[in-house]
Amino acid sequence: SDQLPKVHWVPYGIDLNRFTRSAPRAQADKVHLLHVGRLIEKKGVPDLVKVFLDLRKKYDWIELHVVGNGPDEGECRRLAQTPGYENAVIFHGWKAPGEVKQLMEESHIFVLNSRVASDGDQEGLPNGILEAMAMEMAVVSTRHAGIPEAIQHRQEGLLVQERDNEALGTAIEELILQPDLRLKMGVAARKKVQVKFTAEAMHLRLADIYRSVTR
Repeated sequence: SDQLPKVHWVPYGIDLNRFTRSAPRAQADKVHLLHVGRLIEKKGVPDLVKVFLDLRKKYDWIELHVVGNGPDEGECRRLAQTPGYENAVIFHGWKAPGEVKQLMEESHIFVLNSRVASDGDQEGLPNGILEAMAMEMAVVSTRHAGIPEAIQHRQEGLLVQERDNEALGTAIEELILQPDLRLKMGVAARKKVQVKFTAEAMHLRLADIYRSVTR
């Protein structure tokens, strides 16, 4: 009987020369959380804002920076106007790659609250996660699509189940309170990208696949 062709999964490759810290991460009075990505259902940003505002009640020295725009922006901005928390969430809109890199330099925790959307739309392996990892950021994300290929739970970051706001808050809180753990995970994240997710690694993998199917 006919067999289906083998599917080869090749992760994105990023240019480490573009995403390298210009200076060691310094201690800071505030902890900045960063989301980078379109404000669409599969990114789960309204839920992230809700979780963040709950944490802000306990920790008034945290900020959430949101890069991106999209149909969920109105809801996110409405949530962020909760009385007493008007300046806790900073919306940057679309930013050029160099500006995103600068925000990653200044931020401490990268959060991507991905999930399968109601129409079935889902992630592959978000490039923003790889860029944040290259910038030595600890990551909080979900067990969704290709994300666990990059983030091993408790190694390069923390993973929770999709749409589990309580677990998301617990994971973010753990990293807020443990700067040494953030630094350790950030170093591990950079090493993971160096080994598996560079542009060179992608080209080598594609060449191997090409050779295997043309023999």
